[in-house]
Amino acid sequence: MNSYHIENTEDTESLDNEQFPLLNWKYITLGTLCLIVTFFVGYYIGWYVANNPSLLNSENDGYVDLGLPSGTLWKNQNEDDMYYSWDQAMNLYGDNMPTKEQCEELLEQCTWTMKYEVQGPNGNIITFPASGYRYCNGDVDHVGTSGFYWTSTSVDYFDNAYRYYFNSNGKGISENKYCGGQSVRLVKDY
Repeated sequence: MNSYHIENTEDTESLDNEQFPLLNWKYITLGTLCLIVTFFVGYYIGWYVANNPSLLNSENDGYVDLGLPSGTLWKNQNEDDMYYSWDQAMNLYGDNMPTKEQCEELLEQCTWTMKYEVQGPNGNIITFPASGYRYCNGDVDHVGTSGFYWTSTSVDYFDNAYRYYFNSNGKGISENKYCGGQSVRLVKDY
């Protein structure tokens, strides 16, 4: 391991072994220096998180309270970066997927920006990627320009379910075949 000599030519007595008996300040290895810096950075991060408890809201497990009238909490990220058929999404996430009514509330009560940031009535923000969708034949379209997300609410005919969507032209609720691939964003009750 490399050692680096640190010399204080003006006041060599200020950092002698009498003041710091456990440390010899004249020779510090690079590893020791890294350890000291790591300690102080870790200490600062710990202090910052302790003084900002909302950063570690383990009670909500990644869910954000947008201040919606229903009290629904929306997860702050999608489930994986993939497209799910409606049957796959229901089998994996079922009751944790939003209903059509919860999606209508999100669309109507929140402010949406062109970058698809969604700001709730209380000022909290979540972001929805414009991940496009997958056709039943496997082709993918509208990536980067539109987002399509499943609801847990099925339509009573033709193997369709409701999805909510957004793009530069607006946002809304529409129907889609079960076999189509949409993104999934989970919710939980407050």
